[in-house]
Amino acid sequence: MMTPSLLLALALTGVVPVAAPQESPAPPPCVADARWLQDSPTTIGPTGEQPLTLFTAVGRGGADCSAWIVFSAVYLDAGGGLVCSGTLDLRVPQAGPVRYTALAVRPGNPYEFVRWLNGPNSASQPWMRFACLTLDGQTEAQPADIERARTIRLHATVLPAHGGLAVAEMRLPIWGPPPAPPR
Repeated sequence: MMTPSLLLALALTGVVPVAAPQESPAPPPCVADARWLQDSPTTIGPTGEQPLTLFTAVGRGGADCSAWIVFSAVYLDAGGGLVCSGTLDLRVPQAGPVRYTALAVRPGNPYEFVRWLNGPNSASQPWMRFACLTLDGQTEAQPADIERARTIRLHATVLPAHGGLAVAEMRLPIWGPPPAPPR
């Protein structure tokens, strides 16, 4: 035990035992959930269109848990082998605790692959192209490659600003060759 005179002597020499500053504990990460609201559809032809609705939720006891929802897709052949994959240029903001995101997907058409139906200016929202990359991750798949695909796995990933993660997967069976690219 330190006596007052010892503490005074240490203080005069500049060596005073000081308690480490208390750091406030980091807030817990956000909790996130993502689910497609429909079951996997029946097989879709190359010009077919599939409406999909994604439900997402984020939170952590009332604290801010804004998030971004990003999408990726994987084309698989009849044996489950990878044909091509990539990330879509669609990023959906989530400002509140719950969001419903309505999409239309044309699984057989990488040239007009996805459309955000309930986004800002949804009436004029264009179809978005999907650059599907082959195994090397640099070369875009050719129409002949994509013709081999029989399933697409569409992934929605919720990325809260303060940590946490949720992924939902939808399997979309397709058949037949995709349409020719627009001219």
